[in-house]
Amino acid sequence: MIQFDLPLVVMLVVFIVFIGVSFLVFLSSASKKDNQIAKLKKELERLQENQGRVHHAEHEPKSYAGMQTSLISEQIKKIEQLENEVQRQKDKVVDAKNVAEEAVKIKYEFLSNVKEDLKTPLKTIIAYATILAKDLQNEKLNSHARDILTSSHQLMELIESMMELSKIDAGSYNIQESAVELQFLFNTITDEYKNSAKKKGLELTIDIDKSLPESLIFDANKVKLIVDNLISNSIKATTKGAVNIFVKPNGSNIAHNTINLQVIVEDSGIGIKKEDQSKLFEMFESDGLGLALNKKIAKLMNGDLTFYSEYGKGATFILSLADIEIVLPSAENEFHDLNINFAQIRPEGASLMVIDKDAEAVDTIVESFLESHVRVTHYDIPRDAIDELKRAKYDMILIDIDVLTSDDNALSKVISKISDAPVVTLTNHNVKDAHISEQGARVVGHLKKPVSKRELFKISLKVLNFPELLKNIV
Repeated sequence: MIQFDLPLVVMLVVFIVFIGVSFLVFLSSASKKDNQIAKLKKELERLQENQGRVHHAEHEPKSYAGMQTSLISEQIKKIEQLENEVQRQKDKVVDAKNVAEEAVKIKYEFLSNVKEDLKTPLKTIIAYATILAKDLQNEKLNSHARDILTSSHQLMELIESMMELSKIDAGSYNIQESAVELQFLFNTITDEYKNSAKKKGLELTIDIDKSLPESLIFDANKVKLIVDNLISNSIKATTKGAVNIFVKPNGSNIAHNTINLQVIVEDSGIGIKKEDQSKLFEMFESDGLGLALNKKIAKLMNGDLTFYSEYGKGATFILSLADIEIVLPSAENEFHDLNINFAQIRPEGASLMVIDKDAEAVDTIVESFLESHVRVTHYDIPRDAIDELKRAKYDMILIDIDVLTSDDNALSKVISKISDAPVVTLTNHNVKDAHISEQGARVVGHLKKPVSKRELFKISLKVLNFPELLKNIV
């Protein structure tokens, strides 16, 4: 059994306090510098507005009939003086802004350099504190050791959070998107907090809306970081009742294959006092850097982090993410033959046009409808397809997305003028990257190449058998 005495514990406490105070002094200085940057940006915006008014005054129609030459000269002189002053102040603000941006860069470089210097002694403290907490028999000393361990971990988290904030300020924070299976991600997150909720006698639930796609494209690590923090805070703030997580859609854009996602974390805890709500996302005002950092990360992901709360009745935090691309299934995801009856598609008959040079995609579509009452017409050359659309009515058009959007959506705009047929694109890349015009053809869905027969059946059934479902498509 390792023996430790009180002086050793005291020395560790003093050391960790010294590191913490030093780091917080730096943070305070960095925070003041960030405030100066914000003020300078506002000043630059004000000066730009003044300059705009000057240009407006210059071009404003003037009638000088009957005015004395001296009055004209005086007005011109005043305008020139104002322009010179605006330019002088603008140059001053730009110079100050450059200095401030350089300060942000220096702050980031400083934190990068001292990060390991701070973490090395902290790791030593954590290691010894862990041994102390495990081996000390004296209850009072054991409690001190556990406090040291907790404080060390908190300081380590603070260092990591400050590094993340500095990366954002320096413009070097990367968002790494990939395909994410929603059920797996959010069930995994919830499972990590079941024990801590159970220890407090709380119910922890999750509800993932069934209308959501199976997979979306976003940065799973960043989303997990934010949701982890929200759930952890809710559990800490709740003594009885429940913490509920909801994952649901909040609108979509079918033409661009995107959806808006909301992750809602609500609790029955103490809530947030009204006077504290306005500063909740400021650094060190709530949970250190957690919420301030999370809001900045959310905005970098084209989203936001908001909340509403009534003191004494709990709080609800909402992570909103906009324009998330939906993962399109393809034949690559199918590992067995599918027994799909395409004869169910429009039994009374329909006309379908395919505009694509991809032989594999065309063959899949044509073969799928061989036993149905849907007539499939295929064109390699868009001009020939346009001539046909002028002569005959079609119920659905399947077209390569690159052909549809080429030449600033020229073909798409032509189709919209000569046919009201709903359009489904055929694509081998992300739809979000394609520039689909809102003034062009009515795009109601997308199929990923190699074309999946299951997905072809699903979208054909919706478009041809239940066209009324298309009315609400955004």
